[in-house]
Amino acid sequence: MLGKIIKILVVAIFVVSLIIYIGVQMFMRGGLPEYSGKVTVDDGTLGADVRVIRDKYGVPHITGETEKDVYFALGYVHAQERLFQMVLTRLVVQGRLCELVGDAPLSSSFGHATILAQDRFNRIIGFKQLAKAGGKLMSPETVSLLDSYTAGVNTYIKTAKKLPPEFTLLGYEPEPWTREDTISLGRFMAWGLSSNWKRELYRLAAIGELGLERGWEFLPRYPDHGPYIIEPDVKKYDPRGKTIRKNPLPVPPETLKWPVIKALLDVDIPIEGLPIMRGTDIASNSWVVSGAHSRSGAPILANDPHLVHTLPSVFFQAHLKTTDGALDAIGVTFPGIPCMMLGHNRNVAWSATTTRADTQDLFVERVNPDNPDQYFYMNGWRDFDKRDEVIKIKTDDGYREEKLVVRSTIHGPVLNDVLGVVAENAPPVALRWTGQSPSQDLDGFFAMARSKNAADYRNAVAYIGVPVQNWVYADREGNIGYIASGYYPLRTRSDGTLPVPGWSGFYDWRGFVPYSELPRLENPSNGIIITANNAVVPEKDYPFIVSFSYKYYRALRIKELLASKEKFTADDMRKFQVDHLTKQGERLTPVFLTAFENAGDKNDNLAVEAAKALSKWDFQAAPDSVGAAIFHTAYAEAVKLMYSDDVSRPLLSYILGASGIEPALDIAFETGENSFFDKSDTEKKETRDDILAEAVSVAAHRLAKRFGNNLKKWKWGKIHILRLAHPFSNRK
Repeated sequence: MLGKIIKILVVAIFVVSLIIYIGVQMFMRGGLPEYSGKVTVDDGTLGADVRVIRDKYGVPHITGETEKDVYFALGYVHAQERLFQMVLTRLVVQGRLCELVGDAPLSSSFGHATILAQDRFNRIIGFKQLAKAGGKLMSPETVSLLDSYTAGVNTYIKTAKKLPPEFTLLGYEPEPWTREDTISLGRFMAWGLSSNWKRELYRLAAIGELGLERGWEFLPRYPDHGPYIIEPDVKKYDPRGKTIRKNPLPVPPETLKWPVIKALLDVDIPIEGLPIMRGTDIASNSWVVSGAHSRSGAPILANDPHLVHTLPSVFFQAHLKTTDGALDAIGVTFPGIPCMMLGHNRNVAWSATTTRADTQDLFVERVNPDNPDQYFYMNGWRDFDKRDEVIKIKTDDGYREEKLVVRSTIHGPVLNDVLGVVAENAPPVALRWTGQSPSQDLDGFFAMARSKNAADYRNAVAYIGVPVQNWVYADREGNIGYIASGYYPLRTRSDGTLPVPGWSGFYDWRGFVPYSELPRLENPSNGIIITANNAVVPEKDYPFIVSFSYKYYRALRIKELLASKEKFTADDMRKFQVDHLTKQGERLTPVFLTAFENAGDKNDNLAVEAAKALSKWDFQAAPDSVGAAIFHTAYAEAVKLMYSDDVSRPLLSYILGASGIEPALDIAFETGENSFFDKSDTEKKETRDDILAEAVSVAAHRLAKRFGNNLKKWKWGKIHILRLAHPFSNRK
């Protein structure tokens, strides 16, 4: 009898488990898009039949009689496949995520904050208000196309048999999509490509901890060296007497205490797993060669944008075509934004990388001691502009509301109003950002897709104010070109490296660099253009400030690859895109090995073996590479050993998380000249070799602790891991 009972229980458990499994599968798959059949739209928003065919990769190819109909279908398809992503992003942008999930701690490698703090911050930046202002500048044609796209999204929301399961699980019904939603997503995308305000705070905090000279030594400007996008031997500019002060300090470091700086750094951090472009030190590559360098005699353009890898992707690939041939473009869009951001049509191809332009400044304001509602500007006291915001926060039994007063000065919104008691006695810090100035970005992006030649494309790019990007293009006629288009601040006194006083007016922006004077190339004499977030032009030779923060090694490697042959094919470019030789490793591995030979502990057998393995490394960062694992681990340990005795741990962790110190740091590793090599907590005067040798030893023991003493198991692919997760998968 006991045996029968056990069998019955086992069968029952199996059947119940199977039913639960099938039920969960049916529930989770219920919101998947339908890829076959016919959808009838009878509300007049669609003018004629549109055909959507998905290829073997799932990419939709959309064909219709008019652009309006094509963009209607794109809106429908975006919503079919990415509705939850679109709605989630919209809530983040508008500072309404608490409506969906309530408040909760939010942690990442960049710091610690809460969802509510992020909602407050995004309300203060005011993406929704910026969208309303930008919408007033759009051409009637763009308004019409955007409204068709919006109608397509809303048609799916209204007619879908079942929406994605997240909506059911969260008990949330999506609101209709609006024109302003798309525009605000565009501004948010531009915000994600603008990060300099944090670097100003890093540097101010470093000067506060280390003093003026060493603070600048810790966080110097980018060394003004190539490879440049516009090399001086290809095109020269007139600096017009431009001077750059060596170590400016517009406001004393004690103006902003560390708790205030830390809180500001914490509040605007990326939400892990969220498929939107934001808050990371993103990077991209692109290059183009003229027909003189290709086997076919036609230009070849390559682009690999390194945005954060998420599921679903930040991008949405699509092919858009009208039957009259006016539009026939394939490339990538962003869910929620119908424009073809990167891609090509029958006549023009275009690509983008971030210019790393400095488009943000922090202004420290002075408050009237007799009236906290006023701040001083030039000749007298002015009232803060104020805007009331109400944030709804989901709770276990409904919602609670929080009121937020957003203050602004002539320079922009006051950021530290989001911090509460932490910033109680701190002066207001206002943000000036080029994205606060309306521009006709969507007009430009729509025009890109229908460009007939290079001239058309340049005319389209002229409309785009934000984000500032390195736009590279090629056309069927054989033209190639480059333009770093967008709004660049015209600064008269500051160089954008530190917060500045707001009360004097001396540091105010005087407008933007004229479009005609932006960095550009058209059919350069060498027939090659490379952009990989490297320096645009020699900063000392260009009359305006572009940036003091660039990347170095990828452009160097691309330049090397494009010098490897006289003629290239598209297959060559594909191989170059997946090349993983590290020029940094090639440059510094001999330095680490020499340091270990001179100052390393030869009785540390594990370290000796690690150095021996490193000496055999071919500088390829392949997944099975032992050398790559040792080098990158040793490099990270060297940075910690070099700075941890001088710089506070919180500040160092922020800077390491955001990167930006490696160009100058690598010069120090190579030359041995830097005051931070000497440890302040020892009597000995340490040198570069002491630090790097110890770093090899520490790295060897760290890897052994993780993977064992067998060096063959120390593989780069086990360290360099991409984890893809739903944004709510690691939250209650």
